[in-house]
Amino acid sequence: MRDLRKERLKLSFWALVLFLLFSLIATLTGWNEISLWLFKILLSIGCFLAVVKTFQMTADLFTEDRRNGTLGFLFLAGLRPMELFVGKLGGKALIVVYEILALAPFFAVSFVTGGVSEMLFTGGIAFLITLFLFTLSISTLSSVLTDDAAAAQALAYGLGGLFCLLPFGMHQIFEVMSEGTRMDAVLLFSPVYGGWLIFNDRLSTSALDFWANCLISLLYVFLIFLAAGRALALVWKREVFAEDLPAWQNKFNQWLHGSIAWRGRIWKEWSEKNPYVWLAASDRQPVRLCWIVTVVVLSLWMGGLFFWPKGWITTMNCYVTAMLLNCMAGLIFTYSAAKRLAIDRRSGALELLLTSPVSVDQIVEGQRQALKDQFKPVFVALGCVNGLLLVAGLLSREWNWKMLVSYLLVWGMVIMTACFYLWTRPSRAMWVGLNSARPSYAVLGPLMQISWLPLYVLWSFSRYTSLSAIWQIGFPYGTTAELVIVSFVFLVYYIIIAITADGGDTTLDTLKNEFRSVVEEPVPEPSDKRFKWWIGEGRFSRASDPGRFK
Repeated sequence: MRDLRKERLKLSFWALVLFLLFSLIATLTGWNEISLWLFKILLSIGCFLAVVKTFQMTADLFTEDRRNGTLGFLFLAGLRPMELFVGKLGGKALIVVYEILALAPFFAVSFVTGGVSEMLFTGGIAFLITLFLFTLSISTLSSVLTDDAAAAQALAYGLGGLFCLLPFGMHQIFEVMSEGTRMDAVLLFSPVYGGWLIFNDRLSTSALDFWANCLISLLYVFLIFLAAGRALALVWKREVFAEDLPAWQNKFNQWLHGSIAWRGRIWKEWSEKNPYVWLAASDRQPVRLCWIVTVVVLSLWMGGLFFWPKGWITTMNCYVTAMLLNCMAGLIFTYSAAKRLAIDRRSGALELLLTSPVSVDQIVEGQRQALKDQFKPVFVALGCVNGLLLVAGLLSREWNWKMLVSYLLVWGMVIMTACFYLWTRPSRAMWVGLNSARPSYAVLGPLMQISWLPLYVLWSFSRYTSLSAIWQIGFPYGTTAELVIVSFVFLVYYIIIAITADGGDTTLDTLKNEFRSVVEEPVPEPSDKRFKWWIGEGRFSRASDPGRFK
């Protein structure tokens, strides 16, 4: 409770400073305009707390117990799954609620001064509550489904983004492909649509839509909490009582992770050459997940082609689809590279393994060989898909030489990004996984941002045009200035990729040379403050001041 009080006092202090600043400005300009701005800024801060703080606080809600195998001890203490679920959830949620309540008096000031209407004030509070409950439900479900806090947080952001952005994407696609026909009803299924109405000053004209959106969001919350409780009960039965799984679930697990016969074939192939290849390749879950994501994205793309056969295939569509497929596959590939070493480091298996005849070179090269064997079919298929999308974009319109050169240069950046994953990410991911013992942390590095540079270039050219023109005509436009800029960006991008790729061999050498000394160090706790500034460069144990390594 003392920590809760400190957090609330800290937030109250900064809210008070913000309020005094706005009060000073209001004495010069009037309260009506300033009150509205104060309300929106405070609402933005509340939304930040409701999302980011909730994800941070609840990411490790159940993952720590699953990771440490302590669910059985909670059972011995007399707790039932529902009691555990409600108790842990309520304790973490109270911290975030306590901080959000610190903003309540300043919300009231913006309402009392007359700049904020009763409907806007009530709507803002209602949206903040529904957003917090939705975030809490998503984070809880992610924590139940994974045994790593960083993976739970990444999954929570992914699921939350899918729920919030998918309706907006569908709305835009329907509007463009249906020749201006509006489908505003689909926006009601986005949990952030209510906030969009508030910040765009449309609440007064769309009050009915706002409250309908709140009810739909609360329905999401109920269903997600129900799914999380059911998932926790299943995990409880499997990990605490060791109950046998149904036949269909056993077959699914064999398909997802690999059967005994399948692992036996790998053992026969690699037991004499390098037994660590068998260990690293014994779980094919990441590869299966990569295939699932690829099939789902391509199915959605084919669905769009089926419903809108005339205007679906455009250059922008091909770019976005290829980058989405490549980046999703790259994320999974990176996670898989770090997973085996991180799990073995956390469990202490690497210390035992290094006392055996298996050498460090065998471990590192075995992991790389396993990645190559597992993901080669996936990347071959993605290469074919990229080629088909390139050709489809070429056939979708007429070209002049400037347009064609710009088009091919952007595709060159797309292909370089895919090669970047194959060449540099495995070594760096293994290094990050070995140091942090957190496989998901390997995919959160700053180098991931480089993957979206080609899309940023496309956005830069198209943001001044209507969405319909972007999708149906779109980049490239064939101007000389466009060709010069694209060529310059391609050159810069090539230099960045080349420099980063040269560091792949250096990271591999560092991994092999410092492998034993890293394993001998204590495994860092997920709450270690050094994770805030460590970006995967250098040894984690030597991370001290932000941006500096001793």
